[in-house]
Amino acid sequence: MVRENSTGVGDPVVYKAGKTTPAQRRQATLRAVIVDAAEAGATLQEIADYVDMSVGRLETNFGKDIVAAWARRTIRLRRAQTEMALKGSKRILDRLTGGTPPANDSADSSP
Repeated sequence: MVRENSTGVGDPVVYKAGKTTPAQRRQATLRAVIVDAAEAGATLQEIADYVDMSVGRLETNFGKDIVAAWARRTIRLRRAQTEMALKGSKRILDRLTGGTPPANDSADSSP
């Protein structure tokens, strides 16, 4: 690897085994930002706009990471819903089991 110094002349840079290059660190930081946005539920277009990258490039370079982050988010939400249902939330329990939606409490069905 060659790194340019302030005079524009490249001087060789040797990285020891196991050390990361600045480009690798930037890539890891960008990946963390993208995964964080995906876990928050952002769409591909929203993530692309946020990191100033085309959707195509985003899908090519980070597609697997984004899909995995979306899956983790879905699982995390389902766990939270299940926990709420086990604590007695009838609305969440009905949603999880496909039961009938809860009746409107403000409506009076008596004549």
